[in-house]
Amino acid sequence: MRTSCSILALAAAGALLTPMAANAQAQTQSSRPGTVEEVIVTAGKREQTLQDVPVSVAVVTGETIKDLSIQNLDELSQYVPGLTITEGGEQTGISIRGFGASLNFGIDQSVGLFIDEIYAGRERQFRSTFLDIGRIEVLKGPQGTLFGKNTIAGAIIIATGQPTQDPSLTVRGEYSPTTNRRAIEAVVNGPITSTLSGRAAVRWSKDDGYIYNTLTREEEEQEEDKIVRGTLLWEPTDKLTVRTKLEYSEYDRIGRNFVISEISGLAVGRPFITSPTTLLPIAPADVGLAQRLSTYRFYDPNFDVGLDYTTSKQRESAHVESKNAVVDVSYDVGFGTLRSITGYSAFESNDQRDVDWSPTPFLFEPITQSFDQWSQEFRIVSDVSDRFDYVAGLYWFKTDFYVDRRTDVDINLFFSPIENRADRKYSTLRFLDQTAETYSAYAQGTYHIIPDVLHLTVGARWMRETKTASDRLDLAAFGTTRYLDENNPADAALLTVARALNPGIANTRHAFSGESTEENIIPEAKISWDINDDLMVYASATRGYKGGGFNSNSNTQNAQDFGFRPETATGYEAGGKARLLDRTMNVNFAVFRQDFEDLQLSIWQGNGFFLTNAGAARSQGFEADVRWQATERLQLSGAVSLVDARYTESVLAACNIAQLNFGQPGCFLIPAPTATNPAATRPVQDFNGKRFAPRYTASLGAGYVQPLGESLEVLFRGDATFRARGQSALDPTIVQPPVELLDLSATLRPTDGNRWNVSLLIQNVLDHRYYFFEFEAPSQTGTRIGFPAPPRRWTIRASYEF
Repeated sequence: MRTSCSILALAAAGALLTPMAANAQAQTQSSRPGTVEEVIVTAGKREQTLQDVPVSVAVVTGETIKDLSIQNLDELSQYVPGLTITEGGEQTGISIRGFGASLNFGIDQSVGLFIDEIYAGRERQFRSTFLDIGRIEVLKGPQGTLFGKNTIAGAIIIATGQPTQDPSLTVRGEYSPTTNRRAIEAVVNGPITSTLSGRAAVRWSKDDGYIYNTLTREEEEQEEDKIVRGTLLWEPTDKLTVRTKLEYSEYDRIGRNFVISEISGLAVGRPFITSPTTLLPIAPADVGLAQRLSTYRFYDPNFDVGLDYTTSKQRESAHVESKNAVVDVSYDVGFGTLRSITGYSAFESNDQRDVDWSPTPFLFEPITQSFDQWSQEFRIVSDVSDRFDYVAGLYWFKTDFYVDRRTDVDINLFFSPIENRADRKYSTLRFLDQTAETYSAYAQGTYHIIPDVLHLTVGARWMRETKTASDRLDLAAFGTTRYLDENNPADAALLTVARALNPGIANTRHAFSGESTEENIIPEAKISWDINDDLMVYASATRGYKGGGFNSNSNTQNAQDFGFRPETATGYEAGGKARLLDRTMNVNFAVFRQDFEDLQLSIWQGNGFFLTNAGAARSQGFEADVRWQATERLQLSGAVSLVDARYTESVLAACNIAQLNFGQPGCFLIPAPTATNPAATRPVQDFNGKRFAPRYTASLGAGYVQPLGESLEVLFRGDATFRARGQSALDPTIVQPPVELLDLSATLRPTDGNRWNVSLLIQNVLDHRYYFFEFEAPSQTGTRIGFPAPPRRWTIRASYEF
């Protein structure tokens, strides 16, 4: 395996021996030649320079997104140390500093996402590719006071391009032969009247994917995105500004990037069956490599296992339509700015998923989702003064969410696949219907103890939320929505067979409903000291809160398993921001500690998720980033995040497959259930002391501009990213190896105005092949599923501004 030192050496050589380009910054303040441009952020709900904000913030500008051809949040996470975004079987998870949300439709995200000031809590609200992005801010640590609930681990702020009175038309296109990706984007901007300006952006992209399905004989994951956005900015007076945005997108997909990465006998040994009451072996179960391969190859003779970019599973598809609207009104009231932000977001989706991830017809899941959300915020932001500044607001938020899942189960393969008997097929029907309504009020004030030197910030947010939900799980005729009837002889016979194979199935049928109301106050305090014009240090203490809810994956008839409690966090941070070397270098650093209580933890057991509030955990460490304009042509940057994230109390979670079937230690039985411990009948493991995040992630970047004669120049760029060895969030026994990636690009452009450019980007130059994450396959003991990262990719891009 390549070492980190070799990658660092190669990145340094690319930065110093090959001309590379300085990255132009979007939304920056002007500065003298040779200094680092000042990036403007809105982490404090007002425009400030990045170096003046007493918060740990990573910023990715719109120019960087274009230079690196970053398509979505998944790809963004590769370039922001400490940020991890992974696609799961049902949802996408976002984590910062090792903490995120478990995968469950009923669990809210731990990292809040805000697009043009509107909260997006469901992954289908942000699955489309990036279009005309101005900047992305990644705020690390609890952000509850200004951004509300579900920012317990951090927040991501996305700002799209805004209209101006400067007319322009920009057309961009790109092509990647590796996956036959084609994309074209157009942005038109300019005045409509002297007080009204508009901006329209449209993007179409199509990708054939980098995995070949030997069963369907199709490339995967095939994607097609269509996005259109229109924004109007009306400024009738110097005091009043009205911004309106409408956006519509369609997302279509064939296949998913999941493969079978391991099979019992190949890497993890042959299993035995354990008694659920003694945890002792009771019978051998030879489901090793030869037998499992034989079963899979009965359905697909070309089936193979491992990281060869092939998969074998039923044809999968997804279709998502989403709509978003914002009306943002700002009025200067003399002592500050009063703002009203009205938001609407909705989506409809239909998925067809092979949830056994194998060539067998064992499990297939059609799933539909319907979601809509309304929000209203009134905010007052005071003008900056010598003594006291403040931000205060009122917020209302309401969502309606419905998810309907039918899992078709074909158990013929456990008998004889050749027979294909109808009485060995059935379906499970499950739906979750949930509404949530939130009211909150917040205020944050900054008292300048010594003007321009010492500042104290104190804030709090009051929140009240009501959730109602109903959940049903039952059995139905195969491929239909007709529930099975115990009084029907054919249905009763099928139920008998199903229960014989899975004795617990009779105990999973249920219909739950519930309502919960929560009220909470989220405080924060910060102190910052401007030692001089170029150095600021700060310290902060904040609280974070994530609401409780209802379990969308409950697999018992115990109503107590339906609901779960809120999760809380306390964050401490101390850091500094410095401008060095005559303001040619910016250095930001922070040390942090975050303590989490009542974790909402969902553990995959191979045939379902077990959800509980589980104990406590801690994330602590150090992070820093540097940006250095070494010369007028050369810019260097780097960032590192060192994290120690682990459970700090006895966290009794469900035993994993390796413990139950492969003899790995750590699994034990807990006593009979009680009112305070309803999960006591389960075999459990103790997570106390276990880590669940890589110890470090880092990135290096370099750029250089090389003139070609008097009218042309070439912008060279290199970016290296690193991630240490880590464990799976769903199963800490699954180890994720270290990852080291290198991207290189070159852009040809004119020196006078940069109205056009042509560039070549090579991602994953060293062709490092690895899995983003792995997990155990459903009811296929010893079979492991992996999500392989893309191989080396080439992309050609061109743009022209008229």
